[in-house]
Amino acid sequence: MDKSRDMGATWLILGVFFWFWLTEKDCQFLVGSRKEEYVDKTGNHKSLFWKLDYLYKYLPTWLQPEIERTHMHFLNHRNGSCINGEATNKDMGAGDRQMAVMLDELARVDHSIAQSMLDALSDTTDCVISNSTHTTMGHPYAKLRYSGRVPVLVLPWYKRPDRCQGLYRSPAEGMVEIHDLGYYQKTYPQIFKGISEKIAFNVQDVEIDAMTEGLEHALFIADGKGNWRSTWYDAQSRRRSSRDLAQNVDMNPVGSGDAVFDLPDLQLMRTTYVRDPDYVGEISYHIKEGKAEYENDSVVSAVFEPNSGRKRFKWWGPLIDGRPDQTHNYIVGNDISLGTGASNSVTSIFDVNTNSKVGSWVDAFTSPTHFAEQVIAICQWIGGLDTPFLIWESNGPGGIFGLRVYRLGYANVYYHRDEKKTFRPRSKDLGFHTSATSKELLIYGYREALSWAFRTDTEKQAYKNPDVDSITEAEDYIFYITGAIGPSSAEADEGGAKATHGDRVIADALCNVARADQKKAASKIPQIIPTTSVAARREDRYRQSLLSVEDRRWQN
Repeated sequence: MDKSRDMGATWLILGVFFWFWLTEKDCQFLVGSRKEEYVDKTGNHKSLFWKLDYLYKYLPTWLQPEIERTHMHFLNHRNGSCINGEATNKDMGAGDRQMAVMLDELARVDHSIAQSMLDALSDTTDCVISNSTHTTMGHPYAKLRYSGRVPVLVLPWYKRPDRCQGLYRSPAEGMVEIHDLGYYQKTYPQIFKGISEKIAFNVQDVEIDAMTEGLEHALFIADGKGNWRSTWYDAQSRRRSSRDLAQNVDMNPVGSGDAVFDLPDLQLMRTTYVRDPDYVGEISYHIKEGKAEYENDSVVSAVFEPNSGRKRFKWWGPLIDGRPDQTHNYIVGNDISLGTGASNSVTSIFDVNTNSKVGSWVDAFTSPTHFAEQVIAICQWIGGLDTPFLIWESNGPGGIFGLRVYRLGYANVYYHRDEKKTFRPRSKDLGFHTSATSKELLIYGYREALSWAFRTDTEKQAYKNPDVDSITEAEDYIFYITGAIGPSSAEADEGGAKATHGDRVIADALCNVARADQKKAASKIPQIIPTTSVAARREDRYRQSLLSVEDRRWQN
């Protein structure tokens, strides 16, 4: 159940459980919330069992069965049906059988516990009802809700009659479409005479009249976002924070956390640039071992094989004779995992000439050493006017990756620099080392580049991203309680564990940093020298000096 706050969803579910408990034999139910006091605490109206007690108390006396009521236990002696409670934990319901289980406010349970609990309950019951408002897109609740694998009952705020008075939306900036015209015609009869219901109009048509009538506030928010609003909603948007509004009213997991990226920009990126890749497949290659001890290994025979293998490689854009445009320059950014399946190793490819991400390679089961070989093969296949510039995060398994890159003899790589200083002093350390400060600079720079994609005056600094998976991961980036930033799903990890996580956002952001090192490829136009100029005579004299005396004699 995906709901806004105060929609009565918990009452509805408990009401169904209570009806079975009252009328059917031997029904077993389990209800849970994130804290024991929210499950059963005397006098706490928020607790689940207080609601069950209320339902029982106000039954007609002749319907009330003899019960056994103890802490988190509600037994009907008449038919043997029982409702038990439990604080949510990773072993909730394990080793038991239930007709149904309710998980109240599941999105507020710790990520790892929520996932373990959902896995364990699959052996406990065929009916799990997850009921919650959202927190973040990376939470198991949000992933389950948008997975398409389970039925979803949506209870939005505008289904409550007392909250949808004056319901409207703004389909375009400056335009409004009213769906409860009767409310406005009754409240402001002089202003809405010529307005039709569900037909968009310019908001200025009524705002001028509203000011004439002495109204000091705007009647509508014509932001062009198309979401539902009402007089109640507008009041909530003025008093709530953006996070509170997204989480408790809008049912929006993308906007529910303390989002790092500008969410409207990400949505605009989805509608403007995101599309399916033009090619998918694999980059095949071979390793040629060095003959002598001092000779490096090398990657040879790098070839793109469309629609082959696990299709880990994606490319957006044209290929010319099976390769990217060789008159452009490219950057290859990488974030490395241990390759154990816990998270992905990711390569992002950026075309400096078009300011666009054009390729990606993603896999969770490739070791850092083999990943380095794969990346060098990708660089060889890409080519370009200059050699692709290679950058990676050197933390954690990035050290193993960098060592293999060095031993493969690939030279056009990023050496760590102090990106806070304008002259960017270079060190002797390979790769981009992230600290709390440098990671903020990395992510904030990428965030700005994404927003510049929609401004004509900053097109040269833009970052156009067609990769839907990359944009989805960016939507899940939040500020942690500690002040650090990262995916919401990794918030509970220790610092060392975070270093083993590879993700698309870091790979994309590294490409953005490297734009200072890999410039756009300039078209090389042959210079035509007039034959009568001094330069032409000097060039002719130089060619003559290279000829032998005998050649000059026969030429004369």
